Amino acid sequence: MPNIELGRNLTYQIEFDETAELATGQVAFAAPFQYELRTSNSSVTLSAAFGFGSGANMQVVQADGRRAVQFTRYAGEAASHDGLLATLHPLTPAQLIPRLEMVQNTNSEWDYYGSTVRRFRTSELEVAYSWPLTDIVRFNADSPAHEFTIPAEVPAGLYVLSLRQDGVLNDQLLLAITENTVVAKRARDSVLVWVTAIGGEAKANLPVQIFAADGSLLANGTTDDGGRAQLTLPPTAPPTAVLAQDGDDYTLVNIRSWFYWDNNSGGQRSEAFTANIYTDRPLYQPGHTVYYKAILRRDDDAILSNVGAGVTATVIIRDSRQNIIHTATVTSNEFGTFNGQFALTEGGMLGNYLVSLEVGVSNGRPTYTKSQTFKVEDYRKPDYTVSVTLDRPYYLPATP
Repeated sequence: MPNIELGRNLTYQIEFDETAELATGQVAFAAPFQYELRTSNSSVTLSAAFGFGSGANMQVVQADGRRAVQFTRYAGEAASHDGLLATLHPLTPAQLIPRLEMVQNTNSEWDYYGSTVRRFRTSELEVAYSWPLTDIVRFNADSPAHEFTIPAEVPAGLYVLSLRQDGVLNDQLLLAITENTVVAKRARDSVLVWVTAIGGEAKANLPVQIFAADGSLLANGTTDDGGRAQLTLPPTAPPTAVLAQDGDDYTLVNIRSWFYWDNNSGGQRSEAFTANIYTDRPLYQPGHTVYYKAILRRDDDAILSNVGAGVTATVIIRDSRQNIIHTATVTSNEFGTFNGQFALTEGGMLGNYLVSLEVGVSNGRPTYTKSQTFKVEDYRKPDYTVSVTLDRPYYLPATP
C-alpha cells in the first residue's frame, strides 16, 4: 500500500474488497470492508527527541558562511545522536509560499515547554541530499541547543530540511541557502525592498516578488542600481513574504506581524514581582556580544520596593525558533539589579531573539517571567557623506 499524505480536517473512507491480501499471501477479508477516519485541524503531536524549536521553523543560511543550523535536544541528557539523518528536498518559490504560511500559522500553536512534530508535505518532492549527522556541536554544557552544518556541495536554493532518527521524523525546517539578504519596509499600500549581498554590495537588476499567504503573486518589480525597488500593493490580500531571485539563489523576508508576550502568570504566589529587562542595543549581527540588564522590584498592589541583594533568578536567551541557546543563574545586587552577557555565534540564526528573566518556581514553572526581544540580522551600516558650505567665512552677533 503506498504512503499517503493526509490533509487536515478531512474525512477519508478506506475500502477493501475480497482480493486484499496479507503480506503472507493470505486473503485478508472474506467480504468487502469499509473504514472511515477523520483528521483534525491541528499539528501532528508526536513525541520527538530532537527538533528545530517551537517557534517558526524557517531559517536563512549564508551560502559561503558557516552553514550552521541549530536544533534542540528535547529528551534530556540520555538522548543519543546515533542514527540522526538530515535530508534536503528542493523547493521552487511556488512550492515554498504555501509551506511558509504553515510556518507562520504555528505562531498560535507554540508548545512553550514541549516538543511538536510539524510536517510539510514532501511526497511530491525529490530527495536531493541526505547525510548522517556526525559533526554535531553543543553550544555549552548548560544548553540543550546543538548545531550541525550543511555540506559545502549543497548549492544555494530553497529546501525542506528533515531531521530523522532511525527513520523516524523528528522535525522539519524550511531552509534558504543564499548569498544575499533582503530588507522590506511596508507602508499602507506599498513595500520598499532593498536587496544586497550579505557582505553589503547592492544587488541591481534582480527580480523581486511579493506573495500573499495563498501563494498568489501580489506585486513584482526589479531592483535599481542601489538594490532598491518600490512595489505597490493591491487591496486584494495582505502580503506575507518578499522574495528576491539572483539566478538559482533566492532570498526572502517575512512581512507579516509577529508578537511576543510577557508571561506574568504562575498560579498561587507568595510574592509578586515586576521587572524591566533590556539589552545594550536592539539590533546585533551574528558574532556580536549581547549585554543585558534587569531591574527587579517587589509589587505589592502597585507599591514597588527594592528586592535588595541575594535574590536568585534565571536568565534564558532563545533564538528566533525558541531554541534555548543560553541559560545563566544570576543574583541581584544591593540595587535589585542583574546583568550579564552572551556571545552570539558566527553564522547563527537570524530573526527575533528573546531574553527572559525567570524568578521563583511553582509546580515546575517560574512564578514570574519578564521578557524582551532583540533582533539579530546581517546588515551593513549605510555609507554617506554630509558637506556643509557657508556663504561667508565669519558672522557677527545678530547677523542672519
